[in-house]
Amino acid sequence: MFFNKKEVCVLKCLIIAAGKGKRIRKISDSKPLTKIYGLPLIERVILTARRVGVDEFVVVTGYNGKKVRKYLDKIKKKRGVKITHVINEEWDKENGLSVLKAREYLEDKFLLLMGDHLYEEDIL
Repeated sequence: MFFNKKEVCVLKCLIIAAGKGKRIRKISDSKPLTKIYGLPLIERVILTARRVGVDEFVVVTGYNGKKVRKYLDKIKKKRGVKITHVINEEWDKENGLSVLKAREYLEDKFLLLMGDHLYEEDIL
């Protein structure tokens, strides 16, 4: 994982799930919770990251954050995943601010993923 398959580094994963997602509003009021083949996008992100060795997640929520955090708490129990919640009250600003809000929970190296994207294991 992470550049050299022989040297496995298990890093924390920071997931940004704070934005509003205006373009998808007709389908879902929460982009990270939009289902693709029965599973919300954010759960797919977590499952993919786990398959490459990540076992600890920091998730920044903002818009509709209570709903996202409630779902993530279900994932924690159902899948045995360690998830730390960070709330970004300024969710309508740039993603970099969400990263800064989470800095106290991160070491010098971490994997940054978006909660509303799909990822292939090979790119992680």
